[in-house]
Amino acid sequence: MELLLESAIRHVTLLYEEHWEPELCFHNLNHTVSVADRAEVMIQHFRFGPTQQLIIRLAAWFHDVGHLFGRPKGHERRSIELMEEFLLANNCPQLVTQHVATCILATKVSASPVSLPEKILCDANQFHFGTVSFFESDEKLRKEMQSRNDEIIRDWDINTLAMLTRHRFQTIYCRERLDAAKAHNISLLRLRLAQKSN
Repeated sequence: MELLLESAIRHVTLLYEEHWEPELCFHNLNHTVSVADRAEVMIQHFRFGPTQQLIIRLAAWFHDVGHLFGRPKGHERRSIELMEEFLLANNCPQLVTQHVATCILATKVSASPVSLPEKILCDANQFHFGTVSFFESDEKLRKEMQSRNDEIIRDWDINTLAMLTRHRFQTIYCRERLDAAKAHNISLLRLRLAQKSN
């Protein structure tokens, strides 16, 4: 299993190195490594067995590679196709592949994660909502979305505030550690919007 994971990490890293475009200032290798690192901390916290550990780690590494091969919409499905192709070539059990796919789908904005591995990947992907680096990452996402849509995105802060206020971390682990900082980010965003309106 360790050899499969190492091979997957090399494969995904190479994909980002070969297909990355400057407009991907948020959905890049740094983001993927960050999600994998956050997922790793939760894997250790919840003490998963080897197979579930592998599923979460593979999902973290593959979850955004679809951004390299098309527009934002549908990137999760493309990520799954790339993951399936890789795991099939490496003789990975079909059941593991299926669980990795459900974890990747859990990162969709509209998703409702069910299993703990799905919830962990969702939280690892949105971890920055409850950190001091939120506004830095949000600005990178805004620039990326604007460059990929070739238009100015109006009311970005309003939409971000709506997203943050309806967002809920899926795991108790993240709620206990990140909810206070997320609330602070919401307050800062409201203050920024109030200053803009004056």
